[in-house]
Amino acid sequence: MSNGVLNVACRTGRAQRHAVGVAAVLLIAICAPARAADPVTGDGEFTSRGFTMPVASSVAFRGKSLLDKQDVIIVAISNGHFESSWMQLFHDRSRLIGKRFASQETAVVYLEFKPDGAYKAHHFHFKSGNNCGYCAGNMGVTSNVKIAGGRIAGTITIKDTEKDAKVKIDTPILSDDHGPALPAGGGEPGKAYMAYHQAMATGDPAKVVPHLSKENGQYITDAVKKGKGAQIMKVYTREHPDKSVTIVRGWSKGDTALILWDGETSILKLTGEAVMVREGGKWVVDEELADVKMP
Repeated sequence: MSNGVLNVACRTGRAQRHAVGVAAVLLIAICAPARAADPVTGDGEFTSRGFTMPVASSVAFRGKSLLDKQDVIIVAISNGHFESSWMQLFHDRSRLIGKRFASQETAVVYLEFKPDGAYKAHHFHFKSGNNCGYCAGNMGVTSNVKIAGGRIAGTITIKDTEKDAKVKIDTPILSDDHGPALPAGGGEPGKAYMAYHQAMATGDPAKVVPHLSKENGQYITDAVKKGKGAQIMKVYTREHPDKSVTIVRGWSKGDTALILWDGETSILKLTGEAVMVREGGKWVVDEELADVKMP
């Protein structure tokens, strides 16, 4: 990411999104085929210290304020294009954006609004020396953003000595309904996830592939054919607990399920989620995200 204007980055397919960073290791990343344009959900520019991020889209979801952990509506704006239908599948959308969306080419600014639509704060990290861990208060900020009918829309302007932004947003707030709760242990999707966990412990791509969605399984198979099996497995296992895992809770709707889990590696504790899909009558893992579990 350099100074000046950041252009819209090409987004990769779901398997490539799962294996973030693989392009640098395997040199096999490709851009996804062109798809129908999403409705316009964001417009404008966000400039900080001479660096401009044109706003191409936005996505809104309920979450906790970065500073005081109060309930807020978070609106992420970016030069990239959010896929709301895909993001709808996940529990922690901020984690999803940080791990599967933001990159050197794709910048993100987070806007926080109170549940009644009042502006609360913003935060971003473009690069070292050009970031704001948490910018709160209304000084230099004008917002006419409103929440109505399940959408958040309006214009927000920010002017201070280092930032100049005028951004228009108009986007639905993602639902937190992932379907009926699964029984303890996650039911059938949970059993499938635990089988995946056992396969991951072997580090053998041939044992892992049957537990993955077709797209992800093919991605690993292709890497193995190129002699890159060990490298691809390192990418997939770096977000998976290699010591133990416990399913905390889960939900299922149609052919999609969401599993929340806690786990451990030999050196730290993790917390994460897995999106499961049912293909050919069998539950398999489509995405997995994890963070270090804080005390």
